[in-house]
Amino acid sequence: MAAKKEDSYSGEMHKSENVFMKFIKKHIFVLLLVLVIIGLFFYSMIRVNMLERTHEEKTEKLISEHKDKIDSLNISNMKFLTEVFSWSIRSELIRNNREEVNHLFNELIKVPNVIKVQLIDPESFEITMSTDKKDEGEVVLEEDFNVNRLVKKEYQGEVMFINPIMGHNILLGVLAVKIQVD
Repeated sequence: MAAKKEDSYSGEMHKSENVFMKFIKKHIFVLLLVLVIIGLFFYSMIRVNMLERTHEEKTEKLISEHKDKIDSLNISNMKFLTEVFSWSIRSELIRNNREEVNHLFNELIKVPNVIKVQLIDPESFEITMSTDKKDEGEVVLEEDFNVNRLVKKEYQGEVMFINPIMGHNILLGVLAVKIQVD
C-alpha cells in the first residue's frame, strides 16, 4: 500500500508538470511579451539612472566653471576699485587730510568682500592707518610691500591688492586692500 501511495504522489506531480507545460505552450506568446516588457522596464530604469548621473556631472561642471568666471570678474572689479580708490587716497594725502583718509577707509570696508584696508609708510613699512586698529603700528615685510605698480597677491581664500600712492615727486604710502574670494 505504501508503494501505491508513492506512485499516486509522483503521478500527481507528473500531472501538475504536464498542466504547467500545457499552460506554457498555450500562452507562450503572452509570456514572451511579459518577459520583454519586464526587460524593457529594467533597461529603461538603468538608462534613466545613467542619464541622471550624466546630467548631475554636467551641472556640477557648469556651476564650477561659472563660479570661477564670477570670481575672476569680482577680482578684476576689485582691482579696478583699488586703483580708483588709491587716487582718492592720493588726493587726501597730498592735502595731509588724514581724517578724510580714515573716512574713506571706513566707507570702502562696507563694500562686500572687502576684509581690510591699510596704509603703509613706504620708508619704515609700518602700518600707519588700518580699518583694523590693532594692526596700526605693526611693521610689515618690506619685500611684500615694496612695489612700484599695482600688484595682486593671493593667499588662502584671500587676495590682497597692493598699490603705491605717489605724490608729486615722492612715494606717499602703499595702499593694501584685502578681499575675500568666495
